[in-house]
Amino acid sequence: MRIEITDTFIRLYKKLPKEIQEKTKKTLELFESNPSHPSLGHKNMAGQENIYEFRVSQNYRITY
Repeated sequence: MRIEITDTFIRLYKKLPKEIQEKTKKTLELFESNPSHPSLGHKNMAGQENIYEFRVSQNYRITY
C-alpha cells in the first residue's frame, strides 16, 4: 500500500509532541506494510461509510 501525506497532515504532525511523532511514523510504516495488523485497530468510523481510522496511541488516531 502507498500512503500519500497531505500538507495539512505535515503541518499538524509538526505540532505533535516528539514522542507522538515517533509513534506516528512507526504506525504509518506498519500500516503501509500490513494494514490489517491487529495493533492498529483499523476500522470504519462509527456512522461514516467511507471514513476509516487506526490507532497511534490510546489518545491519538489517524483518520482517512
